[in-house]
Amino acid sequence: MMSACSSILSQSRHCWWYHRRCYHFASITASLRGSVTIQHHEEYDNCKRNKKYNTAMNVQRRRDISTNNKLVLNNVLSKEAATAPIDYPTSQRFLALPPAIGIHLAIGSVYVYSMWTPGMSKALGVVAAAPCDWTQSELLPVFSCAAVVLGVTTSTLGGWVEKSGPRMSGLLGSACWSGALLTTAAGIETHTLPLVYLGYGFLGGVGWGLMYLTPVTAAMKWFPDKRGLATGIALSAFGAGAAFAPSVIHVLVDHFAVAPEFVGDCLLTGGGVEVEGVTKNFVELTTLDDGSQVVANTSLVGEPGTPVVVATEADVAKISGMSNCPGVYAIGTGDTGVSKAMAVLGVIYGGLGAIASRFMKIPHPQWTPERAAQSQMDQLMMARRKLTQIVMKQTILDCLHHMSLQTQCNSRFCGWLFLAMQREDLLSYLLRK
Repeated sequence: MMSACSSILSQSRHCWWYHRRCYHFASITASLRGSVTIQHHEEYDNCKRNKKYNTAMNVQRRRDISTNNKLVLNNVLSKEAATAPIDYPTSQRFLALPPAIGIHLAIGSVYVYSMWTPGMSKALGVVAAAPCDWTQSELLPVFSCAAVVLGVTTSTLGGWVEKSGPRMSGLLGSACWSGALLTTAAGIETHTLPLVYLGYGFLGGVGWGLMYLTPVTAAMKWFPDKRGLATGIALSAFGAGAAFAPSVIHVLVDHFAVAPEFVGDCLLTGGGVEVEGVTKNFVELTTLDDGSQVVANTSLVGEPGTPVVVATEADVAKISGMSNCPGVYAIGTGDTGVSKAMAVLGVIYGGLGAIASRFMKIPHPQWTPERAAQSQMDQLMMARRKLTQIVMKQTILDCLHHMSLQTQCNSRFCGWLFLAMQREDLLSYLLRK
């Protein structure tokens, strides 16, 4: 009986300890899981927080870089950076003219607008004007708009040019002139007349005014005693740009020009004609209500319904760089090369004006040729005086050294005087005397 009770008691005690151990194990496991979960959440939060911090730092770093770039650009283009020192030599003021000449060479081509109008009036027909092409009466007012905008720009932005300096105004004018040519080229390519007016008429006028005003004012500041000479040099570059532009435009237009598709010869009646025993077919045309011509449905040559233009011998003779013959040509299959040539010149003139604007320089407000000459003379006199002192010092030291070698009785005195003469205070005292 006792043995049975002891066995039951031991089993129950063992079961109690087992359940207690399981309970502790479960609690420990739960706590470990909780700690692991909490640690996992903490690591996730830290990673998320670090990610937000890194993102914010990257954004701030980009802003700092952008701000630094703007500051550097503003420092380079500011009026203070373009201002020369007050003691700028008068003989070097001619070095301020080449950038002004470069800007006027770039804007001088604004006067050769008439070089573009023949190709613009045949943008679709290429060899001859199509009924849907622009007329001269639609294209000629573009230059008048540019001239009006020029007057408005010079009268309204003159104070801003003086305040911002020649570099900023020259760069803005170059950007406007380049954008004007590019916008006009896009208008010609898409055959959109408002873009032509917006480009050459408005942006071209703004660029014309800024690029004309900036070099002239800077040159006149450098030559207050020779204003006519400075203005003449600047305006001669303006005229040179207008003189060189036609040859450049002619070469570029011939390079980019593409001959349209030749459909065939044309007779008013169409059909075929026997020439030297051989029947030669001609294109038969039909005129629509709007005045345009298309290939007739009964034509033996060409695809019916194709819009075409008829080029005469006089029309073909006006086109250089194309080996064409009189006849019928399909509309929209060629290119006059005007749009591409204008785009290339827009990039070239914009780059030339921007580079020249970077090196524009104006004198100090208190700078005058007389003051600069006097300052240069003072510097020259100081240099001569210093050179004289050096020569006299070396001469005196050589004489004392020679006396100390030749005179034995006064060698100690000459040696002491030789050492004393090397001091600046005694030498300066003797030289002043």
